[in-house]
This record gives sequence, C-alpha cells and structure tokens, in this order.
Amino acid sequence: MQKRLARVITGTIAACAIWSASAMAETSLSFPSYVWTDKIDGAWMGSLVDDFEAKNPDVKVSRTPIPFSNMADKLFLETTAGQAPDIVTLFDVDVRKYLDADLLEPLDKYLAEAGIRTDEFANAGRQGVKDGHVYAVAWVINPRALFYNKEIFDKLSLTPPRSKEEFLDAARKIKASGLVQFPMATFAKAGDDNVTFIEFGAILAAFDAALFRDGTPTADDPKVLEALSFYKQLFDEGLIPKGLDIGLVRTLFAQGKAAMLVGGPFVSGIVRDADKHVYSNLMSAPYRFSGNSAMSVSIFLGVPKKAKNPDAAAKMLMLMLSDEWQKKVVTGVTSIPLRANILPQDFIHDNPWFAAFQQVGLQARSYAPDGAENLAPEVVKATATNLEAMLFRGKSPEETAKNLQRDLLALKGK
Repeated sequence: MQKRLARVITGTIAACAIWSASAMAETSLSFPSYVWTDKIDGAWMGSLVDDFEAKNPDVKVSRTPIPFSNMADKLFLETTAGQAPDIVTLFDVDVRKYLDADLLEPLDKYLAEAGIRTDEFANAGRQGVKDGHVYAVAWVINPRALFYNKEIFDKLSLTPPRSKEEFLDAARKIKASGLVQFPMATFAKAGDDNVTFIEFGAILAAFDAALFRDGTPTADDPKVLEALSFYKQLFDEGLIPKGLDIGLVRTLFAQGKAAMLVGGPFVSGIVRDADKHVYSNLMSAPYRFSGNSAMSVSIFLGVPKKAKNPDAAAKMLMLMLSDEWQKKVVTGVTSIPLRANILPQDFIHDNPWFAAFQQVGLQARSYAPDGAENLAPEVVKATATNLEAMLFRGKSPEETAKNLQRDLLALKGK
C-alpha cells in the first residue's frame, strides 16, 4: 500500500513538473512600440495580436508602450546594444539605418512559406528590401493626395487642380469668396523639423522633384526651385495658415474652415470625427502638377537578428500580411496595405474619397531621402532650417535652393 501510494505521489509530482515546465515554456514576444499609445493604431494592432495569440496559444505578446517622440532612438540604441525586441517598429527614414548596420533578420523564407510575393508590394513598401532580400515589411503606407471640400468647390464651380497655375487660381478664388478662413490648410511654422520636411516633401513630389536622387543632392534642380516658389507663394499670399501646429492645421480642414488639405488617407478619420457634414462632402484627387509622382509616409515592422524569438515574431508579421489583415489595414486605419492590390471593394464603393489614394498608392515614393537614408536626420534639419529662412526671414526661393544644395553637398562630404 505504501509503495503504491509512493508511486502515485511520485507520478503526481512528475505530472506537476511536466505541467510546470510546459507553462514555463510559453513564448513571450516583446513588441515595444508607439502604437500602444495611440487610440486608433493601438486598437488595430491589438486586434491583430489577439488573433495571433488565439491562433498560437503558446505565445503571448508583450505590448509595451513607447512615446512616439523618442521611439526611433530608443529602439535603435537597444537593438545595437544587444537588447533587441522581437519586433521592431521603423519609420521610412529608420529602415536604411538598420539595413546598413545589418541588424534585421531576412524574412524571405517566411514570405515564401506564407505564399506572399514581393511583386505584390507597393513601391513605398520597398524600403525594406535590400539586394533582393526582404528585411522589413510595411504595416501602413500613407500616400499623400489632395483632400478637398466638394461643397465649396461646387459653389465656386471649381474642379480639382491639375497644375500649379490651376491650384493658385482656385486658391485665390476661394480666398476671395470668403467661404472659408483659408483656401489651403498646410503646415508653416518654425520649430518642428520633421513635420516641415514631410509637408514640403509632398510639395516636392507634386512637381516630380526630389532633394536626392540615388544619393546625389539635387536641390539645384529647377523642379525643386519651382516647388520652393510655390510654397512661398502660398505663404506670402495668405493662402495657408501661419504658426499653427499640424493638429490645428488638420482641424481647420476637418471643421470646414479650409477648402483643401494634402494628407494621408488617415485624415478622413479626423474629418469624420470632427464634422459629419464636412465628411459627407469629402473628396480627393492626386496631388501632382508634373509627372506621376506622389509621396508616402510609411511604418514598417521587422525582426532584429538578435531577437530571442525570431520565428514567432516573423509568424505574426506573416499573419499581418494575410489577405484578411491586409484588407483590415484599409478598413481599420484607412491606409494602403503593403500588398496594395488587396483592397476591399465595398469600402472603396462606400468611401469615394479613397479613389485618389488607390490611384497613387502603388507608385508613391517614400519621403526618405533617396540613396541618403543614412543621413536622414541631418537632411531633415538642413531642409527645415532653409525652409524657415525662406518663409520667416525673407530668403528668396533662389537663395534657398542654392543654400540647401550647399548644405546637402556638405553632408555628403563634397
């Protein structure tokens, strides 16, 4: 009897040990990101993580919030110091820095297993590709297009402008009508280099201009001068607000106090929440005066080489790239997915303002300086400094182009 009891106790202890070991073997996936501080982005990503955990009950994702303002620096320092998370969040300008430092795990085998082809990727999502290998995948792609208030345009018999001249003519007519405070809502304030760079990047793209091409500074390109002159005209003629934060700029448009705004598709949510009547008149058109260019701001996810759980991390990214979740990028955060041909047709039908973003989404280019992504912080600073001198300290567009080219060449050591 005692021997039998001993065997039972021994078996129970062994079973408990096995259960305990199994519980301890649960994989904890670290995912620190700004998304956990954002209401809309956090809700979307939280739903993806919930689905992933339900499909993989042995994996739990640690959702660690990091402030948007210092996330990029914090994650890069931790990754280079050997304290890499399992999933890292990257902005356009960060991706090349990680690739050049060889910090990211290639995702090719996971993509192949999931049946996902790189020829499905939108152009702006190719920032994560190097030498034919995929190291980071875009979660959201936000191409820039021109939002406009159809009610105001109809009252003034205006159509979406397709040239600089048409745009300025429409803006002046809108200003003269007194229907709104400003014809155009765009950013013109000193002290926020990143927003200045992004907002001007959309203007550059409208003229098919760029500050770098294949790593060579091109601020002396006549197209760049044309973009600078256009920005200064908008500012000098009072066609845009001055000295407002970007949030207030978007609010002006969302409340019907401005007739036009250039932004990503996410702006639609701001308008919808602010004023249902303005939202009912929301339309968009490609924002380009020359060529077929458009600018995009994207957010990427990658798996660091020193991640503790690279397979589980990559598995979650593949779920994000599935047909179901790529469609939810459109319906949930109103952005273009990496696999840009996978768009829910019912959403497009119910939201006619989305048509322009569908049109420009595939070919939109990243706002990161082409071929000089490793110099992005310095390029952003130099550009914003020169733009502020033009807008607020009387420098001419010609002087600005010359000085900016000088500064960009200096960054390249030339």
